[in-house]
Amino acid sequence: MYIGSIEYVLGEKRKICTEELLDAAKVQAVMLGGLQFYRKSSSSPEKLAMTAISKCLAKTSVNKNGIKAVVYATTMDTVTMNGRFDYKYIEANMHSFDLSGAYPFGVFLSQCANIISALRFARNTIIAENIDSVIIVTTDVIPETSSRFMKDDLSILSDGASACIVSRHPLEYKIDNITQSINYSLDNIANPLSATFARANEIGKITRQHFVNEREAACLLKQIFTNNYNIPTMKFYAQQFTNEMGEGAFDKIYMKNVRENGHAFSSDTLINLKDYSDDGKLSLGDQVLLCATGQNRWGMVTLTVAK
Repeated sequence: MYIGSIEYVLGEKRKICTEELLDAAKVQAVMLGGLQFYRKSSSSPEKLAMTAISKCLAKTSVNKNGIKAVVYATTMDTVTMNGRFDYKYIEANMHSFDLSGAYPFGVFLSQCANIISALRFARNTIIAENIDSVIIVTTDVIPETSSRFMKDDLSILSDGASACIVSRHPLEYKIDNITQSINYSLDNIANPLSATFARANEIGKITRQHFVNEREAACLLKQIFTNNYNIPTMKFYAQQFTNEMGEGAFDKIYMKNVRENGHAFSSDTLINLKDYSDDGKLSLGDQVLLCATGQNRWGMVTLTVAK
């Protein structure tokens, strides 16, 4: 199984400042964490999604007649904050894209790990139903009336969408392994420090579950792509990977987009992978890891560069 034709769209690049975001203490906190900009869009999440899909379809070599499902992934927060879900707009665009035979599905409950759930669903659907391809789109937009600051100032929320195709036909990356885990009990931990260490433990658990030999993983992996949080949090995650995989893991966490993009929900990992690849840093046979997290959810996908 393969994934490729990754494209994305982000909102306008805006400087993090008190004049726009109003809360001086939180502005200072996220900037101390290494963030300088965020992305703001006047478009709806549905419109951003369709822009990402359009770019994806323009790039792909996959036959559109073989795309039999569209997986629309967005957080429940985006749906509730925007107050509506314009499925009629999505349906109209599916027809204009010549994807009228692609059945729509929604993935909403994995928070910022929605991309991993969508990939798992797409892969399993292709296998179970013996179809050719599935298109995935992740999209999230923060409305004007809502705060962009994450809990505990982990990052600032950005507007954006990403799209890709999962197919049984060769694309840029071969999907090697997908793992997900959840620990509902973390919601009951009131102390922030205790919750942080509990989540660190979960990173270790899913790493051991995902890799046959996690100590070999650091040598095999070219790069690790996670969601974009502040630099201290990213380094904390890097240390957990190091604890499981050895010293080689620490420097493989991709942090280039933290300063520029903020946190574009579950689009982060695909955006980071595409930017790294576009910089010419991947070669045939290289392995990379996508790691996405929610409040109490984790997901990992190992990919091998195939084209």
